[in-house]
Amino acid sequence: MLLVTIPSENRDNYVASLLGVVLKQVVDPPHTWEVSFETFQQYAQTIAPAYMQPGKTPLPLDYLECEPSQDECTAVKEKIFVKALESIEYKKMIPIAISEYDAKAYGRAREY
Repeated sequence: MLLVTIPSENRDNYVASLLGVVLKQVVDPPHTWEVSFETFQQYAQTIAPAYMQPGKTPLPLDYLECEPSQDECTAVKEKIFVKALESIEYKKMIPIAISEYDAKAYGRAREY
């Protein structure tokens, strides 16, 4: 019944994710293709909400429960994109700055 509530454009990804739970059984011990109906149903119900919004594809859930190590956290904080995001910590000031720029450059202020 869940497949009916998932938009048609998301169904392939939803089914692929469900297939992934079966295929993962072969990789993880005891390396069997067997999945109980209860386990499969629980997984299907758990991931379904992520696929119910039309036009949105959820991120893979592979690392959902993983916690990064302290070293990983430290390393990522040195990335250029993180530094760029930190440099604009006053996001709420951007509309004011644009408005002031417009006032000086064009003799008028606009709301953003």
